[in-house]
Amino acid sequence: MKEAILEKEKELLGKEKELHKKEKELHAKKKVRHEKKNEILHEKGQILEFKDHVFQMKDHILELKEQQVLKEQQPNLQMSFQLLLYSLCKSLFPAEYSIIPFSHMSRILSMRLRRRLVRSSSSRERMSTRILSKRKRRRRRRIKRRRRLKRRIFMSRRVLFNEMEQLLGEDKDTEGMASAQDKMVTEAMEKEAAVKEDLKKSFKLGHSLVEQRKALEEEIGKLMTNEKLRKKIEEEKATKAISKNQESDLIKEVPLIVQLHGSEEVKQVDRSLFQSSDFMMAKITKGGQSEYPIRLPKDVKPDHFEDICHYQSYHEAQGRSEKERKEFNKNFFKGKDKVQIAALGLAAVSLGLQSMLKSARYKLDLEMRSASQDDIDLLFGDPDKAKLVMPPKEKTGIQARMDKQLKRKETSSSNPTSTSGR
Repeated sequence: MKEAILEKEKELLGKEKELHKKEKELHAKKKVRHEKKNEILHEKGQILEFKDHVFQMKDHILELKEQQVLKEQQPNLQMSFQLLLYSLCKSLFPAEYSIIPFSHMSRILSMRLRRRLVRSSSSRERMSTRILSKRKRRRRRRIKRRRRLKRRIFMSRRVLFNEMEQLLGEDKDTEGMASAQDKMVTEAMEKEAAVKEDLKKSFKLGHSLVEQRKALEEEIGKLMTNEKLRKKIEEEKATKAISKNQESDLIKEVPLIVQLHGSEEVKQVDRSLFQSSDFMMAKITKGGQSEYPIRLPKDVKPDHFEDICHYQSYHEAQGRSEKERKEFNKNFFKGKDKVQIAALGLAAVSLGLQSMLKSARYKLDLEMRSASQDDIDLLFGDPDKAKLVMPPKEKTGIQARMDKQLKRKETSSSNPTSTSGR
């Protein structure tokens, strides 16, 4: 361990020396960059001086152009002055100047004056347009020169900004290198500290593992004893389940003894037929033998008890599909009236036979589609019993709308005074 630590210390010293060398190189690069920056600033000052010189030249050019315009306007002023003189002479000395024709005035006036007087108004307009066109050209030239100067200045600025960005990027790179080296040194120091901590933890883990092994051996011994107890309990449960199944098989073989309501006759029935009957399964614990027969409720009549047994024997048998059961239900209710079906439904309700109740309800719904609730109550003889077999359905859609319209008509017919008053 000591040798490894010494080797790492030597490596760290070597890295520190390399870092000092790199720092010196960075200082030298920074000096070069500062020199470049100073050169760029000097160039910027020269560019600004050049700009000032350009603006001075522009002002001088504008002054010269103004002087040229004044020179061009001077002959026009001379001509106007000569014309004024001629008109004054005519007005002051009409006798003398009226004899002299205008053609002989060429000696007095210059050739330019004579030409301007002879020219028509159209020629004067042309001259004015030419002068304006010249001025426009001069303005365009000025604008173009200004744009060129602006472009040159913009390009020079762009070059300077690019150089500045490059220098700043190099500064950032050098700073990033220095920071990366510092990070490397700190990481190496952290790794050394982590190695030392890992060694300490390994010694502690060795002691803890020995203790954990001892605890695991003790737990394994306890689990072995618990597994033996579980096996014994499972064997006892299996023996109890076998005994219960045997008892249930024996109970199934024993027949049920039933007594119909209103008669002293007693009948024997298989228990498998009425396994789905809530009434019968509740009574089996109390009776069911010859000494204590099960008394059936009032709704189960002796004429329909055989049909119920036939229905249950088919449905309780194993291996029957739903399709076969539906066909049996059709044949079972085929030759029976509404009264008989209603009686079978009441018997199914009292005995708690849900499958028979559903089939009887479906058959009654088909046969009494157009029947009202009053007709259904008359069929069963009691509205409470009718609700048990055929509960009232909530009307939706067109039927509900028709019923509402009929109620409105009935109310309007029963209260004719209220409608007339309105």
